[in-house]
Amino acid sequence: MSILKIVIMPILTFFIVKFGLPLFGFKPSNLLVYAYVVSSTLPTAQNVFNFAVAYNKNIIPVRDTIFITTIIAPFLILGLAAIFGI
Repeated sequence: MSILKIVIMPILTFFIVKFGLPLFGFKPSNLLVYAYVVSSTLPTAQNVFNFAVAYNKNIIPVRDTIFITTIIAPFLILGLAAIFGI
């Protein structure tokens, strides 16, 4: 689940913003693409854990996903800044 959030989601976001938006007449700048990709890279929100606890479902995987994405996200965001030249 963490790999999906940390790797797959930013890649999909990049391709949707970079190549999908121009199909609808939008021309996103590199800064806008960077902003969308970074937003999709941010750690899993705490409210996901609150829902897991409230409904007593998947508490351990959700907790682990929040932990892993919180640890990895800052490094990934720095890497994206280097790639985008920001």
